[in-house]
Amino acid sequence: MTKKRIIAITLAMTLILSLLSGCSSVPGMGGTSSSEDKSSSSSSSSTPPSTSEDASQPDGSTGSSDDPFYVGDTISTIWFDFTVESVEVCSEYEGYTAAEGTKLLVAKLSLKSTATYSVDMYREDFIAGWDLFEEDDYDYVEPLANYCDAQFPDEYPLGINESRSGVLVYEVPADLKDFWINFLEYFTDDTYGDSYFVYFTAE
Repeated sequence: MTKKRIIAITLAMTLILSLLSGCSSVPGMGGTSSSEDKSSSSSSSSTPPSTSEDASQPDGSTGSSDDPFYVGDTISTIWFDFTVESVEVCSEYEGYTAAEGTKLLVAKLSLKSTATYSVDMYREDFIAGWDLFEEDDYDYVEPLANYCDAQFPDEYPLGINESRSGVLVYEVPADLKDFWINFLEYFTDDTYGDSYFVYFTAE
């Protein structure tokens, strides 16, 4: 099964649960174990899998994958807290120019580790997408590979109690304005935990 198909299935399931229960800024507005016992034996970070030791669910998590989140909200995953602090729309950012028919979303994120071990992080952990409410007819993009100092590295460890901040740059269709950024908990046994969506309008 392809990564895109797996993510599509996960997004569709998350959507069903949710239904049931030049730059312009978007103000104030990302050891092998099983996910069956997430509170005691979850492992590593998101995509791709890492080799971290067992993780435990942090106390006092903010929200769940059933909740919609927005820019400025702090979200607690199994390994870290994260906040999408702001999103800017640009045609050019730090020397990279969007292709014809596209624009750049520049999202500033902050991360704070809540795990008791280092967690391997990857550029692809936070994807951006649109048209989530059209079943089997949405799309998403991964952040652009690191090309400037402001961006998160393509791969990096998030140490114990460590805080990091940086930007992720996405190239998206120019005619769209409503987007989301998603983080999906992915385990080394190829199972999945919660999926968190941050919604925003950027134009």
